[in-house]
Amino acid sequence: MWLNSEQGFDEVCRFASLDGANFYGNCTTGISSGWIDQTLDLTNVYILGNLLGQSQVWVAIEFYTDYSVTYPEGAYVDNVVLRKCIRPTCSGVLADLHAPPGSQLVTRDGVEKRRSDH
Repeated sequence: MWLNSEQGFDEVCRFASLDGANFYGNCTTGISSGWIDQTLDLTNVYILGNLLGQSQVWVAIEFYTDYSVTYPEGAYVDNVVLRKCIRPTCSGVLADLHAPPGSQLVTRDGVEKRRSDH
C-alpha cells in the first residue's frame, strides 16, 4: 500500500465479513513515504475472532476520504495476496510491517462498517 492522506480523516481499511453485510477490521491513515506491506489477520478479526475454517469469508479494501483537506493521489493498493493455509502454521503469512523513514502512519484496530455505510 502507498498512502498519502490527511491523518485521522482519510484512511485505507482492510475488512472481513461472514455475511457480506457487516465488515470488521482495521484502518491505516497518514503518510507512508513509500510502499508498505499491510495485513488483515483472519485468525483475529475484531468482533468476529478466528475466521479460519469458515465456509465463506468476504474481504474488502476500502478508501475513505472527506472533502475538507485533500492530499495528492490518496492511496494505492497493489499485489494483494490471499493465502489459504492447510497446515496449522503458514510461512510468510505476516508481512514485514516496517514503514519507510519519514512515514507518519496511524492504524486503528477494531473498526466496524455495515453494508449501508458503504
